[in-house]
Amino acid sequence: MSDDALQLVLDVSEYYRNRPNFANARTIRNILDQVIMNQNLRTEDAPDSMIIRSDVQDYIDDENINLSETSGGKRRIGF
Repeated sequence: MSDDALQLVLDVSEYYRNRPNFANARTIRNILDQVIMNQNLRTEDAPDSMIIRSDVQDYIDDENINLSETSGGKRRIGF
């Protein structure tokens, strides 16, 4: 995974983390499954196996995610 794609995935995970009903591992797995599917579609006829920023951006566009949108501040996990 390229560095800028990884940073974008981290931004998406932070977006979801601030949402109600965040389901930690399940949500992250679903994000990565879709990003990998986007990568597979992009590289169907090419040997490139790296996940790039556009693979993650396609996920963001498909899910209508606005990364600048906030949800009342950051939530804290813990006691």
